[in-house]
Amino acid sequence: WLRTIVSTIVGEGLDSAIFISLAFAGVFEPAVVHLMILTQWATKVTIGPGLRADRPGFGIWDTCLH
Repeated sequence: WLRTIVSTIVGEGLDSAIFISLAFAGVFEPAVVHLMILTQWATKVTIGPGLRADRPGFGIWDTCLH
């Protein structure tokens, strides 16, 4: 399970960096873009696992909804 967690953290970071950079580079200052990347990544790795529909019973959100 450690490999799964580490790959999720890395993958979500890459996904956030690529998407935010392509969507907002040149629109906002670099410092703002970096903050957006960090915020999106942190949200994905902290809240996201609890919202996954393919893992019933996993995470606080599923527990709260049932």
